[in-house]
Amino acid sequence: MYQKKNGKKALSSFMSHGRSSFYFAMSPFIWNKLTKFSRKLNTTYIMFNTLFNYKMFGTLDRNAFIPWQKKVSVCKSTNQSSDCYVLYVVRLEPKPNVHTIFGGKENLIHFWYFIRHHFYVPSQRIIPALEKQIPDCGIRLIKKNYNIFTEFGELNLTQIHDLFMELQSWPEYKASTLMLGVNEMRKIYNSHIEEE
Repeated sequence: MYQKKNGKKALSSFMSHGRSSFYFAMSPFIWNKLTKFSRKLNTTYIMFNTLFNYKMFGTLDRNAFIPWQKKVSVCKSTNQSSDCYVLYVVRLEPKPNVHTIFGGKENLIHFWYFIRHHFYVPSQRIIPALEKQIPDCGIRLIKKNYNIFTEFGELNLTQIHDLFMELQSWPEYKASTLMLGVNEMRKIYNSHIEEE
């Protein structure tokens, strides 16, 4: 978010004055999507669990919130019977190392693009995919105990972080197609910022 300050745009955000804690009442369907590990990893799960600490305190009766939702439509859309009756009370808090976990907050954009690009199809194989962006990197990945059949979806959160940091440490990374994609994404967001 940007706000006017002395006639100029200044960056403002929830975390511009420190780590904020957020309390939400959310449906079990959304909570499970954010917090439950599955073989089919998605970008939302990876980013959420990389950036936030969280805790669920309990449940609230959905009828305590207005407007009431029709139980039939909620159940049909989520296939979760508990979604019809309760909301989970949760606390979210950014991790203390959120700005340094990737060697600087600027690199969060790089990580997000890396996740978005490669985990859209978790069955994608790591070495062939990264060889398209950084030719001849396969040997380095094999030395890190990846093989030609290792898929992105087989990695846990620590391994995902380590793979990204390894990739980012290579001199060829700055000229890779991944970096070009990040720069294109920046242009899109910068144009929205300038319009505000």
